[in-house]
Amino acid sequence: MTRLIPVDLISRLNTLGDFLRSNIVGQEEVLEEIVPMLQGSFCEIRFPKRPITSMLFLGPTGVGKTETALLFTEHLFASSEKLVRLDMSEFMTPDSIGVLRGQNTSERGLFGHYYDRSRGSGTFLFDEIEKAHPLINDVFLQILSAARFTLATGETLDLSNYVVVATSNVGSRVLMESRSTDRETIVRRMIQAGTTDFRVETMGRFELQAIFNKLDYQSLQKIGALHTAKCLDLINAQGHSITIEPGVVEYVQREGYSERFGARPMQNAAMRVLKNIVTVEMLRNGGMPVLGRIEYDRRSNKCLIVNQ
Repeated sequence: MTRLIPVDLISRLNTLGDFLRSNIVGQEEVLEEIVPMLQGSFCEIRFPKRPITSMLFLGPTGVGKTETALLFTEHLFASSEKLVRLDMSEFMTPDSIGVLRGQNTSERGLFGHYYDRSRGSGTFLFDEIEKAHPLINDVFLQILSAARFTLATGETLDLSNYVVVATSNVGSRVLMESRSTDRETIVRRMIQAGTTDFRVETMGRFELQAIFNKLDYQSLQKIGALHTAKCLDLINAQGHSITIEPGVVEYVQREGYSERFGARPMQNAAMRVLKNIVTVEMLRNGGMPVLGRIEYDRRSNKCLIVNQ
């Protein structure tokens, strides 16, 4: 018998859940919905003449919606370059459709450019889809239902080898203000809020409507530690040799905590704290690699480097 999917893809599909759970904090329930959807679709158990799969990610800002799309794309397509991200707040006017399709018959537009760059496969991520002009949403419905997009040149792009993801903050107030801990109740209220802001047919075209949780304090603390470790690895990959003590992680967690904005301030705080220390040391030493240990000094409430 002939194998239906490549061996390397089987391996990536089998490890997808663990990979996402190790990088996305506080979203175990929604990942349990996303992972099987992707696994089944990449095993070719899907609707013909449609995208690989289509998912609507709903939830507050900074909870991992965009990061999830980036990570599963990187894992399944073996390249982060396969993610095409379009900020839909840039397409709020009727004439913005020309930016996507091309303004005349000699232009392939932004969509054609990104299609070529991703070589006909990957993930199209439409961030904050609710901000797009209704004309853009009409085009979006065509993509979801037929995996096709026609450029101003007359060329029709085949999008059947793409995952289509849209993100939205619609209904976030419901989630942020809800006192209920019952996920089914929260999901129902979020979807109700979504159908108020979206046309019903838009909501219905997505194979999965995934509701991301509001991040609690413990989740944000884990995210702070995770981003501190990632930033340290990034800096050391440039030729430095730096370690940090636990107090530095705790400092980042305090600096980056934001119930409203979620994980993004944690990521920014981690990079800011480590980058500033390493930059000062590099400039002081004439641009040489930095060797040492970063420690937290309680008296000054600052992080300092101790050379080794």
